[in-house]
Amino acid sequence: MGELVRQGQEEGTIRTRADSHRSDQLGRAEVENAKDAIGASSWSDVTDVRRLAEATPADFDTAIDEAKAEGNLSRANVVRKVKGEAPKPERSEWHHKKRHIDPLRIAERLAEELDAATTGLDLVPDGYLPTERKLELVTSINQSIDTIRKAVRKW
Repeated sequence: MGELVRQGQEEGTIRTRADSHRSDQLGRAEVENAKDAIGASSWSDVTDVRRLAEATPADFDTAIDEAKAEGNLSRANVVRKVKGEAPKPERSEWHHKKRHIDPLRIAERLAEELDAATTGLDLVPDGYLPTERKLELVTSINQSIDTIRKAVRKW
């Protein structure tokens, strides 16, 4: 992709940063040409590829080697390396295995759901449910109510 952008810069269909004082803003036709040439779907893809194309071959190769060593050959990571930016900090193991649990939110959500469910009970007419299905539902509901009572007693 970088070679295609360089070729476009040499042909004059894609500006380089040095071509004008507004070099960071390509014309609409240039953007579309660049996107088509590299198969990009967004302007940030074109910008990243331009950065890679403007890197010296040695800098590009070094960035690729570093990214390979990290096991992260994503475009964004290679662009960061070409630009000399620090890598994004890695998340700790805690972040990967845990998520923030808000007990108050859980209790409030349970109360809201139970309020909504009990309001809807009046909408089920007597005799509407088939007998065998009614037995399954009543058993499941009673088990859930027992579990809720045990949890609420601990509070």
